[in-house]
Amino acid sequence: GQKTKSILVPGPTGTGKTLTFEVAAEYMGLPYMFINTADLVPQGIVGTSIQDSFIQLIHECDDDIAKAKRAIVVFDEFDKLEVTGLDVKQSIKPIFLKLIEGTKMTMEERDGFGYQTHSFDTSLLNKAFLGAFTECFEAEKSMGFGAEEKPEAKLFSKKKMYKCGYYDRELITRIPIVVPYYELTFEEMKQALYCKSSELL
Repeated sequence: GQKTKSILVPGPTGTGKTLTFEVAAEYMGLPYMFINTADLVPQGIVGTSIQDSFIQLIHECDDDIAKAKRAIVVFDEFDKLEVTGLDVKQSIKPIFLKLIEGTKMTMEERDGFGYQTHSFDTSLLNKAFLGAFTECFEAEKSMGFGAEEKPEAKLFSKKKMYKCGYYDRELITRIPIVVPYYELTFEEMKQALYCKSSELL
């Protein structure tokens, strides 16, 4: 199969970013894995690494690697990777670069007989990188009669990701698809709930 393209999904908390991919995985019958980027550590350090997460994914797919490598994998709080500035987080970045490009990752798992090595091709994974990216939303200029009565709308600016200096250009430019999520008004939420395609119906 062809390599998949990664998706960057910026938007405020509570706008349904994670739920979108959960529903998509269920609808398409694909395995789903949620990974909190803020909790990741490099392999070899106590904690959960990307490699550990993929080993868990393989086991959740009953050790069917062909099934696991088609999974939808959501990396939440992806914006925290840059904001922290911690050395431990910076050392994860090269792994993400390889992951986004779609390469074979070698992972070691300890079992009762020693170490078992897994080779996992990430090129077919459906990878989504979610985060608030608060600094990258700019207030939209409202003009005309009654503009001051409308709530302030904020539009996502990919250029601002580089300008504010928090986000590594090399990393972000490798994610070709950007789908911003915006806060909905009460009326917009009602329309989403009662539309014909609503999962709640």
